[in-house]
Amino acid sequence: KEQQVEAPDATIRQRLIRTAIGRAEDQLCVTIISRLSDNTKHSIDELLEGDGGTEPTARRDEDTRRAATLNDLKSDPRRPSMESMFDEVAKLQRIDQLELPADLLAGVAPRVIDQYRRRVATEPPSELRLRVDSTRYTLVATFCWQRRREILDGLVELLIHTVHKIGATAEHRVEREMFNDFKRVRGKSAVLFKLAEAAVDYPEGVVQEVLYPVVGEQTLRDLVKEFKSSGPMFRTVVHTVMRASYSSHYRRMLPLLLDALPFRCNNDAYRPIMTALALLEASRGQRFQYFALDSVPIEGVIKPKWLEIVTEKDKQGKPRINRINYEICVLQSLRDALRSKEIWVEGADRFRNPDEDLPSDFRENREAYYAALKLKTDAKPLIDGLKRAMLDGLTTLNAGMPKNEKVRVLQRGPHRLSVTPLDAQDEPTNIAALKEEILRRWASTSLLDMLKEAELRIGFTQAFQTTASRETLERAEL
Repeated sequence: KEQQVEAPDATIRQRLIRTAIGRAEDQLCVTIISRLSDNTKHSIDELLEGDGGTEPTARRDEDTRRAATLNDLKSDPRRPSMESMFDEVAKLQRIDQLELPADLLAGVAPRVIDQYRRRVATEPPSELRLRVDSTRYTLVATFCWQRRREILDGLVELLIHTVHKIGATAEHRVEREMFNDFKRVRGKSAVLFKLAEAAVDYPEGVVQEVLYPVVGEQTLRDLVKEFKSSGPMFRTVVHTVMRASYSSHYRRMLPLLLDALPFRCNNDAYRPIMTALALLEASRGQRFQYFALDSVPIEGVIKPKWLEIVTEKDKQGKPRINRINYEICVLQSLRDALRSKEIWVEGADRFRNPDEDLPSDFRENREAYYAALKLKTDAKPLIDGLKRAMLDGLTTLNAGMPKNEKVRVLQRGPHRLSVTPLDAQDEPTNIAALKEEILRRWASTSLLDMLKEAELRIGFTQAFQTTASRETLERAEL
């Protein structure tokens, strides 16, 4: 006011803001459309028409089908399974047919991308077809670009879940079968001494006549079962079950994943996994059972506990690598690397390049960023503090468990800790009287009436935001 400048009233300010937002969106549409080719625009129109312009894929034996409509791309993945993996790959293939450029939304705020995505998700294709070309192409291209990232994330989650399921199911099945006839043998040292003494005293004796009277046939059988259920034999049986499950059912997913997921790696320590994936892709369609020992990466791909199982010997006694067992080990190592983002997927969102999680100038302004977060550049004090806190917590837990009557450690079942529910607290003194008074006053009041009354009093719907570009219902009518 001192400078004789008066701010416009609220109505004018809102009109100016809407005008500025509209101009910014128009400019954004022009920028996005300039990055789309004519073929991409034509493919978007075909997608909205409903037929997609494509026939079902050639992989009829794998039950993969291309998503033909926009509604197919909007749908969420089903529960993790092989069929849901085929469906998600089909959606990804359909979006890739649009040939969207990688830099389509470069410089666009994530909030705007999410807003456009939600707008298409709630709008039927018939209404999208009625929009002007600039708005239609911008909305659909943005939706498909973002959905592609989400589908890639979903495929990685399916891969992680499936690989874990193969191993967990095999272990559970083997443990369940062994537990039924398992009996732990007590005093194994004494049993071993008796066996050794009998063998030394009667070196030429018959087992049934010399050893069985000393130890007993049943005790020896129990020893064999115990070894199978806890030693290397257990791992061998588990891997055999995993191999049968993978080769008969899950092996079909390998070529699909190698085609659909563009794996990348920035860490040289995990390069052997990338080499192994390239080898599996190159050997696709070839019918052979074994790899040569020196033709595949071993270190960093096969865990030491599985090496003896994966490696077999031919008739000449030369070691070789079993192909199916090697594929299982590659998938297990890939799962661990994906969970730690040592291996990432190009074009994904949550499983993207970990370098993108940092600001572009992080290396130049490292000290400033650490100062803004109030963190120290030296990680050792932080790690030492976490170790001490974990040690103190575990020590307290260990000391209190024997005296805690509310917690029991179980010997069977997937959940080994049983916590006794706490006793219910006494109700407040006036709660019963309060309930009776509310019931007497508003015995037949519905929740919808309460919602309407709350809206009339405080107007909470003013905080609701529509996913569309405008609202057609007046607030009073709503």
